[in-house]
Amino acid sequence: MRRRLLSAALAAALAFAPALASAEIKSQGGPTQVASTFNLATTGAATRLNLLNITLSPSSDTANIFEPFNVFVDLTGPGHANGEINHFHGNLTVESGALAAQAESFEAKLQNSGTVTEWDGALLIPQNNSGGTATRLYGAKCQLTQANASGGAVNTYACINNEAMTGGGTQPTANLFLRNADANAYIGTNGHINIGTLTDQGFPLFVQGSGATSGTFSFVVKNSSSANEFFCQDDTSCTAAGSLNVKGTLQVNGKAAVSPAAPTISSGFGTSPSITASNGTITFEVNVGTGGTATSGVIGLPAATTGWNCAATDITTNSATVFLTKQTASTTTTATFGNFNTSGAAAAWAASDKLRISCFAY
Repeated sequence: MRRRLLSAALAAALAFAPALASAEIKSQGGPTQVASTFNLATTGAATRLNLLNITLSPSSDTANIFEPFNVFVDLTGPGHANGEINHFHGNLTVESGALAAQAESFEAKLQNSGTVTEWDGALLIPQNNSGGTATRLYGAKCQLTQANASGGAVNTYACINNEAMTGGGTQPTANLFLRNADANAYIGTNGHINIGTLTDQGFPLFVQGSGATSGTFSFVVKNSSSANEFFCQDDTSCTAAGSLNVKGTLQVNGKAAVSPAAPTISSGFGTSPSITASNGTITFEVNVGTGGTATSGVIGLPAATTGWNCAATDITTNSATVFLTKQTASTTTTATFGNFNTSGAAAAWAASDKLRISCFAY
C-alpha cells in the first residue's frame, strides 16, 4: 500500500514537472507525505493533483451505494483521545503580500439535466447510540479569529452565505434558506435578526417590508388555521385581524407601558374597598367601599420607570357632590385618586360607588 501511495504521489508530481519548483516525498514507516511547490501561473487553468473521472451507468435499477472516497475510523480505549480527530483537514495559508481572490476548502457541485430526488451538498449525521453521551453535537461549526485591530480589516463575515438564485428559471416551489423539520428544535441567538435587509439595524428583531404598496405585508402572525392573527402593512399600520394576546408587560421604547398584573388597594377610600374586576393596569374597576365619607384613595401598581398616568370615572353617581373623579398624585408604584364637587373642592364619594380606571406607565 505504501508503494502505491508513493507511486501516486510521484506520478502527480511528475505530471506537473514543468511547473514544479520543488518536491519532497517522505514515507518513514508511516503514511506517505508529499511537500511540493508549484508556479500556479504555468500549471494550466485547472490544477488538479488527484483527479478521478468516473461514469456511472447502471444496467438496471439498483439500490447499490457508490462512494469513491471512504474513511472509517474506529476509536477504542483504554486511552482518551483528547486532541482532534479529523477525517479531512484542509488548511490554506495566505502569506503576507499574496492575494487569493477566492478560496474554497471544499466544493460540492451538482449539474442536473435529469431527475434528482434529493441532493445534499453536505450530509451531517451525528448518531448517538443507546449507551452514548455527548456534550455538544454541531452539524457545522464556524468561529472567526480576527487579530487585526485595523478598522475594516474584515469587511464581511458570514458563517453561512446564501446568494441570490441565478440561471433565469422559475423560482423553486419552496425556496428556503434554512429548513427546520423538527418541532422541538429552535433558533438560539445572542445577536440580532434582520429580515429584509443585509445590514444590521441595531435591533434584536428588525423586519423590513418589500414595498410601500397596499396588501404588502412586512410582518404576519398566523394561527394554526393559517388565518391572520396580526399583521403589518407597509403602506398603513399594524392590524389585529383576530386577536393579539400580550401575556407579559407591554413596553414602548424600552419602558413598561401596560402590565398584566392586577392593581391593589393601597390605602384610603371607604370601609372594605376592593378591586372588583381588572384587565391588568389598562382597565380596572374599584368599589370605594362603604361609609360615604372617603374623598381619596391610593391604588397600588407594578413598578414603572417614572410614574403612572391614569384616567378615572365614577360610573355610579353623578351629582353636585360627586362631580369629578381624577388622579391627583403618582409614584413609580402607586396612583392617588380623589373626588371633587362642582366647586372643585374635595368631596366624599357615595357609599359603594364604582370607579372605572385606566393607567399607563411612563
